[in-house]
Parts: sequence; structure tokens; C-alpha cells
Amino acid sequence: MDNDEKGYGIKDKRGLNNENNREENQDDRYKDDESQQGIHPKIDIQTLIMGFASAAMIGIGEMPDPDTGTVNMDLDMAQQNIDIISLLHEKTRGNLTGQEASMIEEVLYQLRVSFVESKRKAQ
Repeated sequence: MDNDEKGYGIKDKRGLNNENNREENQDDRYKDDESQQGIHPKIDIQTLIMGFASAAMIGIGEMPDPDTGTVNMDLDMAQQNIDIISLLHEKTRGNLTGQEASMIEEVLYQLRVSFVESKRKAQ
């Protein structure tokens, strides 16, 4: 590019506070204040697992789809979400608290039982 030509500039503003141009504390960006509660819940491993578990329950036909309100069975989607939870459980082994590990194991057990029952009903 010629020096006379104007180009685009990129400035990384992630983590910068525009008022005083200092980095914000990472934890401060995710505090649960009243204005943010319900819009962007704090994300932790349990929230992540419950998101995948909800998607699996929708696929199993145990919960209505929140977009349509209808109950449909999609066992392939359910299996995929159960597999994701299982993968996360395996890959985070040794890095979870006892409560987190127990919650994942219980969720996996309940989902697998529900999946087998739904698969049996579908046949």
C-alpha cells in the first residue's frame, strides 16, 4: 500500500473503559446487578451444563420448545447434547468442585434414563 493511500486502522478496545481509558476488572463486567439479572446470567459450568441439559430434554420430548411451545421428539439432537455434557464431564475431571461434579453426574444419569425411555416409546 502506498503511503498516500488511506487504510483502515484497528484499535483493540476490549477491556477498556471509555471514560478513563483503564482496563476494567474482569469480574466487574459480569456482576449480577438488578439491571442485568435475567438478561445475561452469570455463566459458570453449572449454567453451561443446564443449557445443554435443557436442549436434551427438549429433544427427548420432556419439555416444550421455548420458541414454539410444542413438544416434539428429536432424539438425534438429544443424543448430541448428552454427548456434549459427557465430553465436558470427561475433559473437566479433576478441575471441578465436588458439587459441580456431582451435579453433572446426576444430570447425565437422568438424561440417559429419559433418553432410553423415549427411544423405547418411539419404537
